[in-house]
Amino acid sequence: MTDVSIVIPTRGRESLRIAIHSATRQRGLQVEVIVVDASGTGAARPLVESLSGVRYIDPGVPLLPGQARSLGCADSGGQWVALLDDDDAFAPSKCAEQISAVMRSDAALATSDYATVPYARLCGLAADSSMGWERDFEALIGSGRHGPRDRPTDQQRLATYLFERRSLRSRKRLVTSSILVEGSVARDVSWNAGLTRFEDWEWLVRLDREGVRWVHVAKPLVGIAVSGPGSLSRSESTLDATHGNWPIALLWEQEPRPLGDLLTCDIGVALAHMGDIAGAVRMFKVGRIVGKPGWRASIRLVCAVAAARARRHVAGLRLSLITMS
Repeated sequence: MTDVSIVIPTRGRESLRIAIHSATRQRGLQVEVIVVDASGTGAARPLVESLSGVRYIDPGVPLLPGQARSLGCADSGGQWVALLDDDDAFAPSKCAEQISAVMRSDAALATSDYATVPYARLCGLAADSSMGWERDFEALIGSGRHGPRDRPTDQQRLATYLFERRSLRSRKRLVTSSILVEGSVARDVSWNAGLTRFEDWEWLVRLDREGVRWVHVAKPLVGIAVSGPGSLSRSESTLDATHGNWPIALLWEQEPRPLGDLLTCDIGVALAHMGDIAGAVRMFKVGRIVGKPGWRASIRLVCAVAAARARRHVAGLRLSLITMS
Protein backbone atom coordinates (compact mmCIF):
# COMPACT_ATOMS: atom_id res chain seq x y z
CA MET A 1 0.00 0.00 0.00
CA THR A 2 1.11 3.57 -0.67
CA ASP A 3 2.31 5.29 2.48
CA VAL A 4 0.72 8.70 1.88
CA SER A 5 -1.83 10.03 -0.59
CA ILE A 6 -1.53 13.81 -0.99
CA VAL A 7 -4.74 15.44 -2.25
CA ILE A 8 -4.43 18.82 -3.99
CA PRO A 9 -7.62 20.62 -5.13
CA THR A 10 -6.93 23.31 -7.71
CA ARG A 11 -8.20 25.58 -10.43
CA GLY A 12 -4.88 25.50 -12.23
CA ARG A 13 -3.02 28.53 -10.92
CA GLU A 14 0.73 29.07 -11.17
CA SER A 15 1.62 27.91 -7.67
CA LEU A 16 0.29 24.39 -8.34
CA ARG A 17 3.69 23.33 -9.74
CA ILE A 18 5.35 24.21 -6.41
CA ALA A 19 2.71 22.34 -4.39
CA ILE A 20 3.14 19.23 -6.54
CA HIS A 21 6.92 19.42 -6.35
CA SER A 22 6.84 19.61 -2.55
CA ALA A 23 4.43 16.68 -2.41
CA THR A 24 6.56 14.41 -4.59
CA ARG A 25 9.68 15.15 -2.50
CA GLN A 26 8.46 13.74 0.82
CA ARG A 27 11.43 11.97 2.36
CA GLY A 28 11.41 8.26 3.14
CA LEU A 29 7.83 7.58 2.01
CA GLN A 30 6.02 6.11 -0.97
CA VAL A 31 3.72 8.91 -2.07
CA GLU A 32 0.86 9.25 -4.54
CA VAL A 33 -0.15 12.78 -5.55
CA ILE A 34 -3.80 13.31 -6.50
CA VAL A 35 -4.69 16.58 -8.21
CA VAL A 36 -8.43 17.33 -8.33
CA ASP A 37 -9.29 19.94 -10.96
CA ALA A 38 -12.14 21.98 -9.46
CA SER A 39 -12.26 24.50 -12.30
CA GLY A 40 -14.80 22.63 -14.41
CA THR A 41 -12.78 23.59 -17.50
CA GLY A 42 -9.73 21.34 -17.22
CA ALA A 43 -7.53 24.34 -16.47
CA ALA A 44 -4.93 22.28 -14.59
CA ARG A 45 -4.59 19.56 -17.22
CA PRO A 46 -1.69 21.09 -19.26
CA LEU A 47 0.49 21.48 -16.17
CA VAL A 48 -0.32 18.11 -14.60
CA GLU A 49 0.11 16.14 -17.82
CA SER A 50 3.65 17.50 -18.16
CA LEU A 51 4.58 15.94 -14.80
CA SER A 52 5.18 12.29 -14.02
CA GLY A 53 3.80 10.41 -11.04
CA VAL A 54 0.71 12.59 -10.59
CA ARG A 55 -2.88 11.35 -10.79
CA TYR A 56 -5.25 13.85 -12.34
CA ILE A 57 -9.01 13.89 -11.64
CA ASP A 58 -11.24 16.15 -13.72
CA PRO A 59 -14.93 15.80 -12.82
CA GLY A 60 -15.85 18.24 -15.59
CA VAL A 61 -17.88 20.52 -13.32
CA PRO A 62 -16.85 23.30 -10.90
CA LEU A 63 -16.34 22.10 -7.34
CA LEU A 64 -16.14 23.81 -3.97
CA PRO A 65 -13.05 23.07 -1.84
CA GLY A 66 -14.82 20.52 0.35
CA GLN A 67 -16.26 18.70 -2.65
CA ALA A 68 -12.86 18.52 -4.32
CA ARG A 69 -11.20 17.18 -1.17
CA SER A 70 -13.92 14.56 -0.69
CA LEU A 71 -13.43 13.38 -4.26
CA GLY A 72 -9.66 13.16 -3.87
CA CYS A 73 -9.84 11.39 -0.51
CA ALA A 74 -12.38 8.86 -1.80
CA ASP A 75 -10.05 8.01 -4.70
CA SER A 76 -6.95 7.71 -2.53
CA GLY A 77 -5.18 4.48 -1.66
CA GLY A 78 -2.68 5.58 0.95
CA GLN A 79 -2.38 4.38 4.52
CA TRP A 80 -2.38 8.10 5.35
CA VAL A 81 -3.91 11.06 3.55
CA ALA A 82 -2.42 14.56 3.60
CA LEU A 83 -4.26 17.64 2.36
CA LEU A 84 -2.43 20.34 0.42
CA ASP A 85 -3.80 23.55 -1.11
CA ASP A 86 -2.42 24.53 -4.49
CA ASP A 87 -0.80 27.70 -3.12
CA ASP A 88 1.03 25.97 -0.25
CA ALA A 89 4.07 23.72 -0.01
CA PHE A 90 5.27 20.92 2.28
CA ALA A 91 8.63 20.69 3.99
CA PRO A 92 10.45 17.54 2.77
CA SER A 93 9.99 15.89 6.20
CA LYS A 94 6.39 17.03 6.74
CA CYS A 95 4.50 13.76 6.31
CA ALA A 96 7.19 11.60 7.91
CA GLU A 97 7.33 13.75 11.06
CA GLN A 98 3.55 13.77 11.40
CA ILE A 99 3.30 10.01 10.92
CA SER A 100 5.95 9.54 13.59
CA ALA A 101 3.98 11.81 15.95
CA VAL A 102 0.66 10.00 15.50
CA MET A 103 2.31 6.60 15.91
CA ARG A 104 3.87 7.68 19.21
CA SER A 105 0.58 9.06 20.54
CA ASP A 106 -1.80 6.44 19.10
CA ALA A 107 -3.68 9.24 17.30
CA ALA A 108 -5.23 9.19 13.81
CA LEU A 109 -4.96 12.89 12.95
CA ALA A 110 -2.00 15.26 12.96
CA THR A 111 -1.60 18.98 12.36
CA SER A 112 1.48 21.18 12.49
CA ASP A 113 2.78 24.71 12.75
CA TYR A 114 3.19 26.66 9.51
CA ALA A 115 4.76 29.81 8.09
CA THR A 116 2.87 32.41 6.05
CA VAL A 117 4.84 33.79 3.10
CA PRO A 118 4.05 36.08 0.14
CA TYR A 119 2.53 34.27 -2.83
CA ALA A 120 5.19 35.62 -5.18
CA ARG A 121 7.99 34.21 -3.01
CA LEU A 122 6.43 30.75 -2.96
CA CYS A 123 6.01 30.81 -6.76
CA GLY A 124 9.65 31.88 -7.04
CA LEU A 125 10.94 28.59 -5.64
CA ALA A 126 12.88 26.66 -8.26
CA ALA A 127 10.70 23.59 -8.64
CA ASP A 128 13.05 22.07 -11.19
CA SER A 129 16.06 22.25 -8.89
CA SER A 130 16.66 19.01 -7.00
CA MET A 131 19.90 20.15 -5.38
CA GLY A 132 18.73 23.39 -3.81
CA TRP A 133 15.10 22.60 -3.02
CA GLU A 134 15.47 21.83 0.69
CA ARG A 135 17.80 24.79 1.26
CA ASP A 136 15.48 27.20 -0.57
CA PHE A 137 12.42 25.88 1.22
CA GLU A 138 14.03 26.25 4.64
CA ALA A 139 14.96 29.84 3.76
CA LEU A 140 11.36 30.49 2.71
CA ILE A 141 9.97 29.09 5.96
CA GLY A 142 12.52 31.05 7.98
CA SER A 143 11.48 34.32 6.35
CA GLY A 144 7.75 33.87 7.02
CA ARG A 145 5.53 34.55 10.00
CA HIS A 146 5.07 31.39 12.04
CA GLY A 147 1.72 30.24 13.37
CA PRO A 148 -0.56 29.41 14.96
CA ARG A 149 0.03 32.15 17.50
CA ASP A 150 -1.58 30.05 20.26
CA ARG A 151 -0.66 26.38 20.05
CA PRO A 152 -2.99 23.66 21.34
CA THR A 153 -2.33 22.00 24.66
CA ASP A 154 -2.21 18.26 25.28
CA GLN A 155 -5.59 16.51 25.09
CA GLN A 156 -7.40 19.74 24.11
CA ARG A 157 -10.62 19.21 22.17
CA LEU A 158 -10.58 20.55 18.62
CA ALA A 159 -13.64 22.77 19.01
CA THR A 160 -12.36 24.22 22.27
CA TYR A 161 -9.01 25.02 20.73
CA LEU A 162 -10.32 26.43 17.45
CA PHE A 163 -13.20 28.56 18.64
CA GLU A 164 -12.77 29.78 22.21
CA ARG A 165 -11.43 33.35 22.24
CA ARG A 166 -9.49 33.70 25.48
CA SER A 167 -7.51 36.67 24.20
CA LEU A 168 -8.22 39.63 21.94
CA ARG A 169 -5.05 38.66 20.07
CA SER A 170 -6.00 34.99 19.83
CA ARG A 171 -5.09 33.42 16.49
CA LYS A 172 -5.78 29.73 16.86
CA ARG A 173 -5.84 28.47 13.32
CA LEU A 174 -5.22 24.99 11.99
CA VAL A 175 -4.66 25.44 8.27
CA THR A 176 -5.95 22.73 5.95
CA SER A 177 -2.53 22.07 4.43
CA SER A 178 -1.19 21.04 7.83
CA ILE A 179 -3.64 18.12 8.15
CA LEU A 180 -2.59 14.49 7.87
CA VAL A 181 -5.14 11.81 8.75
CA GLU A 182 -5.43 8.04 8.68
CA GLY A 183 -6.50 6.95 5.19
CA SER A 184 -9.55 4.96 6.29
CA VAL A 185 -10.84 7.99 8.21
CA ALA A 186 -10.34 10.31 5.25
CA ARG A 187 -12.22 7.94 2.96
CA ASP A 188 -15.08 7.30 5.40
CA VAL A 189 -15.83 10.87 6.50
CA SER A 190 -16.73 13.12 3.56
CA TRP A 191 -16.69 16.91 3.61
CA ASN A 192 -19.83 19.03 3.84
CA ALA A 193 -20.72 19.83 0.23
CA GLY A 194 -23.02 22.70 1.22
CA LEU A 195 -20.40 24.94 2.80
CA THR A 196 -18.43 27.58 0.92
CA ARG A 197 -16.57 28.70 4.05
CA PHE A 198 -15.44 26.99 7.28
CA GLU A 199 -15.69 23.56 5.63
CA ASP A 200 -12.33 22.51 7.09
CA TRP A 201 -13.35 23.38 10.66
CA GLU A 202 -16.67 21.56 10.26
CA TRP A 203 -14.87 18.44 9.04
CA LEU A 204 -12.34 18.53 11.87
CA VAL A 205 -15.04 18.92 14.52
CA ARG A 206 -16.98 15.98 13.08
CA LEU A 207 -13.83 13.85 13.25
CA ASP A 208 -13.39 14.94 16.85
CA ARG A 209 -17.00 14.01 17.66
CA GLU A 210 -16.38 10.55 16.23
CA GLY A 211 -13.51 10.00 18.64
CA VAL A 212 -10.59 10.61 16.28
CA ARG A 213 -7.58 11.49 18.45
CA TRP A 214 -5.47 14.46 17.48
CA VAL A 215 -1.81 15.41 17.89
CA HIS A 216 -0.08 18.65 16.94
CA VAL A 217 3.55 18.88 15.78
CA ALA A 218 4.96 22.16 17.09
CA LYS A 219 7.23 22.77 14.11
CA PRO A 220 6.59 24.76 10.89
CA LEU A 221 6.23 22.04 8.26
CA VAL A 222 4.12 23.93 5.71
CA GLY A 223 4.57 27.15 3.77
CA ILE A 224 1.25 28.99 3.39
CA ALA A 225 1.06 31.58 0.61
CA VAL A 226 -0.88 34.78 1.23
CA SER A 227 -2.27 37.42 -1.14
CA GLY A 228 -2.36 35.03 -4.08
CA PRO A 229 -4.88 35.35 -6.94
CA GLY A 230 -7.49 32.73 -7.82
CA SER A 231 -7.83 31.09 -4.42
CA LEU A 232 -10.23 28.14 -4.49
CA SER A 233 -11.00 28.66 -0.82
CA ARG A 234 -12.07 32.27 -1.39
CA SER A 235 -13.73 31.86 -4.77
CA GLU A 236 -17.12 31.60 -3.11
CA SER A 237 -17.58 34.48 -0.69
CA THR A 238 -21.29 34.17 0.05
CA LEU A 239 -22.54 33.11 3.45
CA ASP A 240 -26.02 31.73 4.07
CA ALA A 241 -27.99 30.08 6.86
CA THR A 242 -26.04 26.84 6.43
CA HIS A 243 -22.94 28.50 7.78
CA GLY A 244 -24.69 29.33 11.02
CA ASN A 245 -26.49 26.00 11.32
CA TRP A 246 -23.59 23.54 11.18
CA PRO A 247 -21.89 24.60 14.43
CA ILE A 248 -25.22 24.59 16.28
CA ALA A 249 -25.89 21.00 15.23
CA LEU A 250 -22.38 19.89 16.27
CA LEU A 251 -21.70 21.92 19.42
CA TRP A 252 -25.05 22.82 21.01
CA GLU A 253 -25.37 21.60 24.62
CA GLN A 254 -21.83 20.17 24.46
CA GLU A 255 -19.54 23.19 24.14
CA PRO A 256 -21.60 26.38 24.57
CA ARG A 257 -18.62 28.73 24.95
CA PRO A 258 -16.85 27.62 21.75
CA LEU A 259 -20.20 27.68 19.92
CA GLY A 260 -21.03 31.21 21.05
CA ASP A 261 -17.54 32.46 20.21
CA LEU A 262 -17.61 30.83 16.77
CA LEU A 263 -20.98 32.29 15.80
CA THR A 264 -20.04 35.73 17.10
CA CYS A 265 -16.35 36.09 16.35
CA ASP A 266 -15.92 34.09 13.15
CA ILE A 267 -19.20 33.81 11.27
CA GLY A 268 -20.55 37.12 12.57
CA VAL A 269 -17.31 38.98 11.86
CA ALA A 270 -17.11 37.43 8.38
CA LEU A 271 -20.61 38.73 7.63
CA ALA A 272 -19.64 42.18 8.88
CA HIS A 273 -16.55 42.21 6.65
CA MET A 274 -18.80 41.39 3.71
CA GLY A 275 -20.99 44.37 4.57
CA ASP A 276 -23.92 42.34 5.90
CA ILE A 277 -24.39 44.25 9.15
CA ALA A 278 -27.88 42.89 9.77
CA GLY A 279 -26.60 39.34 9.32
CA ALA A 280 -23.72 39.96 11.73
CA VAL A 281 -26.07 41.31 14.41
CA ARG A 282 -28.43 38.39 13.86
CA MET A 283 -25.54 35.94 14.28
CA PHE A 284 -24.61 37.60 17.57
CA LYS A 285 -28.19 37.19 18.81
CA VAL A 286 -28.26 33.54 17.76
CA GLY A 287 -24.92 33.01 19.48
CA ARG A 288 -26.31 34.34 22.75
CA ILE A 289 -29.41 32.14 22.49
CA VAL A 290 -27.72 28.82 21.72
CA GLY A 291 -24.24 29.43 23.17
CA LYS A 292 -22.27 31.58 25.55
CA PRO A 293 -20.03 34.00 23.65
CA GLY A 294 -17.29 35.57 25.73
CA TRP A 295 -16.75 39.30 25.99
CA ARG A 296 -13.64 39.14 23.78
CA ALA A 297 -15.57 37.63 20.90
CA SER A 298 -18.31 40.22 21.41
CA ILE A 299 -15.79 43.08 21.27
CA ARG A 300 -14.42 41.73 18.00
CA LEU A 301 -17.90 41.68 16.49
CA VAL A 302 -18.69 45.21 17.71
CA CYS A 303 -15.46 46.49 16.13
CA ALA A 304 -16.18 44.67 12.86
CA VAL A 305 -19.73 46.08 12.70
CA ALA A 306 -18.45 49.60 13.48
CA ALA A 307 -15.86 49.31 10.71
CA ALA A 308 -18.52 48.06 8.26
CA ARG A 309 -20.78 50.98 9.11
CA ALA A 310 -17.89 53.42 8.66
CA ARG A 311 -17.11 51.95 5.23
CA ARG A 312 -20.77 52.24 4.25
CA HIS A 313 -20.86 55.86 5.44
CA VAL A 314 -17.71 56.75 3.50
CA ALA A 315 -19.08 55.08 0.38
CA GLY A 316 -22.30 57.10 0.76
CA LEU A 317 -20.36 60.35 1.07
CA ARG A 318 -18.34 59.58 -2.03
CA LEU A 319 -21.49 58.83 -3.98
CA SER A 320 -23.02 62.11 -2.80
CA LEU A 321 -19.95 64.05 -3.89
CA ILE A 322 -19.96 62.39 -7.28
CA THR A 323 -23.66 63.15 -7.70
CA MET A 324 -23.17 66.80 -6.69
CA SER A 325 -20.29 67.25 -9.08
